[in-house]
Amino acid sequence: MKKIFIVFFVLPLIINALPTELSAAYQVPFDVDANAVYFVNLDTDTVVYEKNAGEKIYPASVTKIMTAVLALENIKNIKTEIITVEPYMLEEFLNIDYSYSNGGLRNFEEFTAEDLLYGILLQSASDAADVIAARVGGNSIPNFIDMMNKKAKELGMNGTHFVNPHGLHDPDHYTTARDLYLLAKYAMNVPGFMEIAQTTVHGFKTNKRPNGEFFIGTNYLQDQNNHPDLYYKPLRGIKTGTTEEAGSCLVSSASLNGYNYLLVLMGEPLRPSAAAPAQEGEEQEEITDYNPKKCFTETPKFYNWAFENFTIKELVPKNNLAGEVRLNLCAETDHLPLCTYESFTQLIPGNYEASSIRLVNHVPEYVNAPVKKGDLIGTADIVLSGEVIGSLNLYAAESYERSGLYYVRDILLRAVESKFFKYGLICLALVFLFSIMSSLRAGRTKKKRQTKANKNRVR
Repeated sequence: MKKIFIVFFVLPLIINALPTELSAAYQVPFDVDANAVYFVNLDTDTVVYEKNAGEKIYPASVTKIMTAVLALENIKNIKTEIITVEPYMLEEFLNIDYSYSNGGLRNFEEFTAEDLLYGILLQSASDAADVIAARVGGNSIPNFIDMMNKKAKELGMNGTHFVNPHGLHDPDHYTTARDLYLLAKYAMNVPGFMEIAQTTVHGFKTNKRPNGEFFIGTNYLQDQNNHPDLYYKPLRGIKTGTTEEAGSCLVSSASLNGYNYLLVLMGEPLRPSAAAPAQEGEEQEEITDYNPKKCFTETPKFYNWAFENFTIKELVPKNNLAGEVRLNLCAETDHLPLCTYESFTQLIPGNYEASSIRLVNHVPEYVNAPVKKGDLIGTADIVLSGEVIGSLNLYAAESYERSGLYYVRDILLRAVESKFFKYGLICLALVFLFSIMSSLRAGRTKKKRQTKANKNRVR
């Protein structure tokens, strides 16, 4: 049986944000029209906001993050690898009757793998994605798609299924905002990925374009020259995506003053709702028919809110005393002090009081000496407003020897209290009772014999 000790302690800090699964309780001070959002502080892996993060969504060209990851991991040298565009690589696009992002690749055009990757991540070139897929998949795009789904499973993207390398709509091509976070976080650590994803313009030459051309980035937030009205300096990549079914999408990261965030913003509406009828004397509100830029206007709102309202603090210092537990078999003391060897650092909002946090210890009802300093005794939940935001191990803060006298006494007491001792006493009592009864019976029998013998002598 365990006994729970609640230890309150005051820290000279602003107190805690909820960790990954609990922090969704935070609400942003603006309307969120996106279908799904997953917003994470990368320094602490703390989710600061989420909306429909586990629901099925369409990824559009955000799919190309996976395509680029597999290319970077499977092509030995992207700068020297030459890939020729074969006609079968472009067959998929011959019968498409709607506009889609592409790089204008031509049959038998020769690219470096690096140039194709810039085309994929900057200009969102779907044709470049198929060409890279064919190369990495061993001249087979279906093989590459199998690689995509295998990688998704390895990353824990359990709500994801790919059917193409580019993200053009297919009802069986889907993911979740949380899964895209896992993919993007992984991609950020793949060598070469962020260098490409943070570029705005890339020049290239091929055998079909000897004078050179450019791949132009679709992420307006990081393009100060062409889109100064949308430019957001802290932004670092990553990938845009837009289809009628997916809406306006952007997976991005941003860094400011040592704080790093990753935002998955999926399904911003491409078309606003109809305007309310104008009142008498007022002009009717003009409605833009198509607005693929919605993700660019909404993304900075999340980052500014986080940069302005959250900070990272050490909430529990190293070697922090955290209650005690009863200590047996020790002559010096009957209580063992506990401490946390590790510190606990968390992202916190600025509107919590220090008294809002407490430790809830989970330890045995007692421990027996000897105990060495540093022995693991139990754990402590770190609780804020009734929610567990983390946990730490609890260790013995001091060493204590066992008392020989107390140990012998304990053995005797436990022996006396044991059921075997009680059974033994009952057995002894029964034997003693049986012995007495046998003696009484034997005495009566002897007396009867003597009486009978005496009567025979008298006769």
